[in-house]
Amino acid sequence: MFIIAMVKQSGNTSFEGFWEQQEASSFWSELCTKMDSKLKGDRVSEIHLYKTEASSIADGIKQAKKGQLDVLKSHKPANTKPLREVVRLTGEGLVDDKVLDAANKALYAQADQFLGLVGELIKEFAGLVDGFASGSAANDEQKGRLNEITYEVKIQGGTFNYPLFSLIGAHLEKFLAKHAKDGLNSAYCVRVLQAYVSTLEFVIEKKISGTGGELGKKLLARLQAVIKGETESFEVPKVAPKKPVEAKPAEKKAPAAKPTEAKPVEQKPAAKAPAAQAAPAPKKPAAPEPGVQSQESLNALFASASREEVDDNIDPNKVTEEDFEFKDAYRTGCTAIDEDHRYLLHLVKHLYLSNKGHAGVFETDMIFLMLEGYSRIHFGREELVMEKFGHGDLEDHKAGHEKMLEQLLDVREQQITSVEKNRHIKGVLEYKQIYLEHIILSDFGYKKLLKNKDAEVTALLKDYDVPKSWLGDEQ
Repeated sequence: MFIIAMVKQSGNTSFEGFWEQQEASSFWSELCTKMDSKLKGDRVSEIHLYKTEASSIADGIKQAKKGQLDVLKSHKPANTKPLREVVRLTGEGLVDDKVLDAANKALYAQADQFLGLVGELIKEFAGLVDGFASGSAANDEQKGRLNEITYEVKIQGGTFNYPLFSLIGAHLEKFLAKHAKDGLNSAYCVRVLQAYVSTLEFVIEKKISGTGGELGKKLLARLQAVIKGETESFEVPKVAPKKPVEAKPAEKKAPAAKPTEAKPVEQKPAAKAPAAQAAPAPKKPAAPEPGVQSQESLNALFASASREEVDDNIDPNKVTEEDFEFKDAYRTGCTAIDEDHRYLLHLVKHLYLSNKGHAGVFETDMIFLMLEGYSRIHFGREELVMEKFGHGDLEDHKAGHEKMLEQLLDVREQQITSVEKNRHIKGVLEYKQIYLEHIILSDFGYKKLLKNKDAEVTALLKDYDVPKSWLGDEQ
């Protein structure tokens, strides 16, 4: 079990407990990347990670509070104020948005330095693996260092928009844990570890940010083939060269026309101005779904749906992409919140499609990580809005968000541990139903409170906006 302590600027400390190391790592990474972004309230000033053999999370937290646990790792944010907070201190409107954008770009320019640091860690990892290739088994110190390097690569991947590091690192961590007792020096282990190294080196060399598109899919598919034993050699995918732009032939100049005598121009009557066209009629708002006319009917619809289980023998051919469309019936009236909801439903759809299309475990898990990561971001944004405008059920809403994250992690765990395709699809469809029920039965609770406040909500969330990585051709 792992315990994370969050020390606030006020001196107050809160704790979170996790049974799985992967869950703790995800939460830690999320904290590290967001500690500098919280602009108001009692900020987290430092975080500490502990490990315990306690029988319950409550007991583990008690041990951490009493100082009975050794600190595995600590982190403090940079002692610099977030740019937007500095701007506020100088006065509203004194710093142009273009200047702020340029400054943010300068900060993200440090990504190259980050890649260099990760490259050094991977080089050290590769050196250890070369030792195992000669036949010597990994000792405890070497195993510990491999885990440290993997952990460092994994938790920092999302900071500079390189989530592939986090994804590959998470799976490498599991592989190391599974085969640690074998000494990591078998031909299979060495082959897989070398494939992991080559994969990470390729991400660095090609600077593959985000999901990596088709190139990222091919890379992960080849790594998975080595792990499954389908091939003994790992080859990085070839990057198609860009086609050179063909130069257009120069146009031949027409011969100069001979001068002609000027002729008097006939005066023609002025043309009548065209009649002004009538303005197009304003578009009517899209009609709600058939049979859904009110909040009450929506509540009844989803209350009924929640009692029905998804069929174990679901036929994927009977589920269409239209079933995942973000309909007008799901809108809260807040543009920023609705866009978050639309994006999350988009990710759930692609999670379904990846399972239906027999996608590799890495490709599917990448979508899971994107869905979990943005769910945390969205929940924080939504809770901020509810707190700002004084919604009375904030604590219950927060509890609902935590439960949804637990349900999503359960679906992910099921995908990793089970090979039954229909079970995977059922899990995704059940989560989609849970997600839509949350919008209709919980999020609609603040519709009246935020009515006609769309501009205020958008302005409030501007500083907490995170780019969305849409999959496919959608946006």
